[in-house]
Amino acid sequence: MIIEYNALTGITIERELTQEEIDAMTPTQEEIQNWVKEETKRRQQEAIERFKEKQVLEAVQALTDEDAIENKDIYPLWEAGLSVKVDEKYQHFNAENEVVLYKVIQAHTTQDNWRPKDVPSLWLRVGFDGEILDWVQPTGAHDAYKIGDKVKYQGAVWESKVNANTYAPGVVAGQWKKLYDL
Repeated sequence: MIIEYNALTGITIERELTQEEIDAMTPTQEEIQNWVKEETKRRQQEAIERFKEKQVLEAVQALTDEDAIENKDIYPLWEAGLSVKVDEKYQHFNAENEVVLYKVIQAHTTQDNWRPKDVPSLWLRVGFDGEILDWVQPTGAHDAYKIGDKVKYQGAVWESKVNANTYAPGVVAGQWKKLYDL
């Protein structure tokens, strides 16, 4: 059944479709197969893109911190609800609202109130080669400062004089050397 409206007469009529009209609206086997082929190709391309993206994201997680910084934009953005593993890297905002790279130091599922910049027990900021980051209280041996590490702390740049340094600069004599004021 089809409803037709004639704009000239203003009359609406209902009528049965003819077999010719039905045949004209019904796709042929060839048309159906062509549509299925195109749809299959489209889904295949989408699957290939998802597969390539997964391979790239897995490969970049294996990069050194130095290489990771050079390729920072390829890393996924942090979001709540992710199951993250130790040493995986994600982009997120620092305190100055710049997008920077963070590395997971303790496996967990991300939560809105556990943002990388706010939870140093879960995340470690990855710095550019030569970049001096703010001092952050280490939470264990995995993120303790090594000899030669430089940090910004209370308006100055400091250099660690010992390995496994977990003290703030200036707290324990001999742990840090003040290099210069900022």
